[in-house]
Amino acid sequence: MSDSPLRLRPGVVAQSIQGEMLLLDTEAGSYFDLNPSGTLMLEGLLAGQGFDEVIARVLQQFEAEGARVRADLLTLLAALRAARLVEDGPQPPA
Repeated sequence: MSDSPLRLRPGVVAQSIQGEMLLLDTEAGSYFDLNPSGTLMLEGLLAGQGFDEVIARVLQQFEAEGARVRADLLTLLAALRAARLVEDGPQPPA
């Protein structure tokens, strides 16, 4: 597991609605939705937070065990990478 910066791939648009995030791949025409804990995880990673900081934030907001949150974070990252929605690298300047 790496703490390298994470960003959305070009062509991917993210929108948070009522605590959940929808990721739309405008090139492929597919979408991916995240529950509230997944949204919190991805928002933290996109903001440049490391894994330990993201896990701590999730544990503050949700009743869960640290090992479970870490496993869920790894699963989420694998799914987002497999769907080609995120890539390693810092966010481009606004």
